[in-house]
Amino acid sequence: GVTYSSPKYKKEKAILELPTKHQIIQKRPQ
Repeated sequence: GVTYSSPKYKKEKAILELPTKHQIIQKRPQ
């Protein structure tokens, strides 16, 4: 199998595909 199918890859891929709302929350200090 390809390593792309690993849980870690799927998790990281999901993080990259999160909506911009999550990124806005990350940018806000508090």
